Amino acid sequence: MPMRPFRRPGTSVSPCGNGTILAHRGLPSELRLKAGSHSRLGSYRLGSRSWYAVETALCARALTIGGGVSTARLQHTRGGSRGPACAWGIVMGVLLSLSLVVGWVVVRTDGVEWLWQPAWHVVVALAATGAGSFVLSWVFRLLFSRVARLDATPQDDKGLGARLRAVVVRHPVRSYLLLWSVVLLSWVPCLLAFWPGIFSYDLPMQTAEALSGRLTGHHPPFHTLLWGVCLALDGDLGGLRATTIYALMQMVVLASALAAVPWTLARHGGRAWVCVLALLLPVLNPVVHLFSINPTKDVLFAAALVMLLLRLYVLAVEGVRVLGRRSFWAGYCAIALACCLLRNNAVYALALAVPVSACMVGRTGWRRMLVLSLLSVALGLVASGVLYGVLDVVPGSVGEALSVPLQQLARVVRDDPDSLTAEQRKVLSAFLPVDQIGDLYTPRLADPVKGSFSAQGGQLAELLGVWVSLGASHPVTYLDAFLSLNVPYWYPLSSDNKASERVYVGVVVTGQDMADGASLGNDQYGFVRQSRIPWLLARYVDVATFDAFRGNPLLSVMFGLAFPFWFMFGCLGASVAAAKRRAALPFVPALAVWLTFTVGPASLMRYLLPLVCCYPIFLGTALQPWGTQEVRPKG
Repeated sequence: MPMRPFRRPGTSVSPCGNGTILAHRGLPSELRLKAGSHSRLGSYRLGSRSWYAVETALCARALTIGGGVSTARLQHTRGGSRGPACAWGIVMGVLLSLSLVVGWVVVRTDGVEWLWQPAWHVVVALAATGAGSFVLSWVFRLLFSRVARLDATPQDDKGLGARLRAVVVRHPVRSYLLLWSVVLLSWVPCLLAFWPGIFSYDLPMQTAEALSGRLTGHHPPFHTLLWGVCLALDGDLGGLRATTIYALMQMVVLASALAAVPWTLARHGGRAWVCVLALLLPVLNPVVHLFSINPTKDVLFAAALVMLLLRLYVLAVEGVRVLGRRSFWAGYCAIALACCLLRNNAVYALALAVPVSACMVGRTGWRRMLVLSLLSVALGLVASGVLYGVLDVVPGSVGEALSVPLQQLARVVRDDPDSLTAEQRKVLSAFLPVDQIGDLYTPRLADPVKGSFSAQGGQLAELLGVWVSLGASHPVTYLDAFLSLNVPYWYPLSSDNKASERVYVGVVVTGQDMADGASLGNDQYGFVRQSRIPWLLARYVDVATFDAFRGNPLLSVMFGLAFPFWFMFGCLGASVAAAKRRAALPFVPALAVWLTFTVGPASLMRYLLPLVCCYPIFLGTALQPWGTQEVRPKG
């Protein structure tokens, strides 16, 4: 498909012969350039400012024309500027250096007092942060500047990227089915290794709910219903067990989402090697293999989030005219609704993203984006409310949303019990076992304290009042509790799964492999592992326990819990430095989801799976040739 350059209103264009780009009115005729030349004269995008055309014309007249073909390389006023690249490089370097210094202290002391006690520690901390900021800022400035220059380089119309686009545009269905088949088949050996499937995480509790018909809001009711359907079909489909049926269903859904990533990137002008990486991520990443057959709600939520971010990627590439399509509104709302049904905190993440998304779209489309975002949040709330009412779902404990405040209160009780007044102790006793809460406190895991919480004994407003008053008198203790709980999410070197007091990937099957015998699943159905590929099972178990990565410094960081955030944040900086602010759109919901994780009860890899699946979208957005052309695929 020939690339169609965009011209701004008020300019005239004329063909220059065999395959030439159209030139703007006011430029000399000898500056009409070949389509394969490295030029931006014929690739203006709608919405650019009038002075940009004047600047381009002046720069073009200064070029030396020779050999009949010009190879002008004009930098985009936004993308080619060093200002955003330098600014984002400094921000990235300072934040990463600060996280390394503070994270090192928090992991070893479960607090931040070491940074200033004794006084000479202040000098050490400032020196380390300053040196790290200088080096890392320099590195990221170079990296972001390179991305900005890459934005000014158009893709070769005869290269691999052009051929990929041609295949995807001409054969959209067949190309998508081919990608989907490759991704799906790459996970089959993992399922055979863990045959008949995996029974772990929250599945024992969800099994009890599905069989009793008494659903709770602790787990998304929609996901529990899906698992209940699989239990009802246990043994009826050719003798397949419920775990196998669920794994096959989940593999199909997740493969459909992940196959759409390289397909969409190629269809909208993404760089060829990024499209290839987008295919290789689900095919070669063993963590994705393990989760593709793992019956946890986070996997289907990952598929929904990938599709949501792809919608925003299309909006960023094609512009605000996408907001005028009914199909875009319907698809976005449907995907956002799926996110809310599959993850309890998704509606809060979408709500956080509403104002930021509207600002990122720009002046011409912010109202429509605001309405679309609010409509998605409203649909999520209404659908959840209707589902809870129809199924008579028992609301989950409010303690699930109070992980951070409960941890902070427990730490105050443990470290300074004498500071509590009689009134404060009385209020806390109505919700928590004050005499035991200090012993229950675990810096990296809120479940022990949260499990002892009961909202039946008093007014929640009184508890929040005590929390505020103790926070005013113990700010450092509160900060220690908060950072200690979520440090694996942002400290790049806390890669060991033991940092979060949890296993890296849960792959336990009830029965002979379950140490505590986890109740109902085994009693009712007798799920027992019968691996078809035992040697491969051993390799996957090494991955699940993190043993496969622990001895390698590079792999331990890349597969660590903090890498998704820093990779996402780095790609965000590269995107904004090299393009318009609209390029930040795919990152907004992902960052909002990550923020909800930091106030959760634990740091788990399964929570981060949605962000891992979005790696190619982040990278594709950062390296999108924004200023070169805008591909308008048919269909």
